[in-house]
Amino acid sequence: MIERGYQDQPLDPLVEKLLALRAERLGMLRALTPAQWVRTGVIPGRGATPLTAVTVHLCWHDTTHLAQIVNNLAAA
Repeated sequence: MIERGYQDQPLDPLVEKLLALRAERLGMLRALTPAQWVRTGVIPGRGATPLTAVTVHLCWHDTTHLAQIVNNLAAA
């Protein structure tokens, strides 16, 4: 995001931070019980959303960011 200034920061620390955050999130997801996976939460603008849908969205979101990194590296 331009407003966060990522383009002015070194890539390696940003990727390391992204990987660390994702590893933390994966740890939390792996610890969930089957009953917790079927729970829903309320997301502003979306309403009640199952955790499974949130998880799919997060995967899409990460894939989008990785594609942006690849495209930016290829253009450099």
